[in-house]
Amino acid sequence: IPVLLVRYSLPAIAGMLVQALYNITDRVFVGRSVGIDGISALTANFPIMLVLMAFGMLFGIGGSAAFSIYLGEKNIEKAEKVIAGTLFMLITAILTLSVIGQIFAVRILSLFGSSRQILDLSLDYLRIILAGAVINSFAHAMNNFIRAQGSPGTAMIAMIAGGLANILLDYVFIFIFGMGVKGAAIATVISQALSAVIVFSYLFGKKSYIKIHSGNLIPEIAIAKRILSIGSAPFTMQLAASLTNGLLNNQLQRYGGDAALSIMGMIFSFMT
Repeated sequence: IPVLLVRYSLPAIAGMLVQALYNITDRVFVGRSVGIDGISALTANFPIMLVLMAFGMLFGIGGSAAFSIYLGEKNIEKAEKVIAGTLFMLITAILTLSVIGQIFAVRILSLFGSSRQILDLSLDYLRIILAGAVINSFAHAMNNFIRAQGSPGTAMIAMIAGGLANILLDYVFIFIFGMGVKGAAIATVISQALSAVIVFSYLFGKKSYIKIHSGNLIPEIAIAKRILSIGSAPFTMQLAASLTNGLLNNQLQRYGGDAALSIMGMIFSFMT
């Protein structure tokens, strides 16, 4: 068991550390090119990112845990239904959130601390991120199923590849093309797409011994309940973090302005 803990935890830690670089590098490059307003715009978007992550955890953690239980029971049929059903519920939920986010973007950003001065920058970032939200969520949530099948190294590679690509693309789009906050968002979506390709190629390729069948996409009620019940705890915690973060942003903006918001944004980056 100790050997298994090391084998599975170290790649996960390494992958998550690289993923944390998404936030840090975005703020580093945006801060040096756009300045305080740019960092403030990214910080105003952070609670929304946490909401997207919450739904990714709901289905990714809930689905992979149920998936692992069925694998342990040697019930391949149920495991196949779980992974397909998780994929369907994840895409449906994220698409719905993306549409709602695009429609109410201005109100949401204003609620989460975006001032009039940085609203345009915040919108530039949010609209691009929401456009690629399904790709991002697929990469993060379905990555759990790679680890659950006994391939933590592949799961780590998918996360690291996206993180390193984001660093390179941030430099290209922000400094070479001078795209500022838009460049940071585009770099993030493209790098996440790279991670998604790796995840997709594994789950739908020969390495995965659990296959995703179109007939299993609509989940059975019992399986859906099991996925949601297991994933509800991390989902609720992440949602609470988003709410707390949004309230904090709002008060920072009210009493300290964009400068206070940008400072807290930098702190959040290192906290991850």
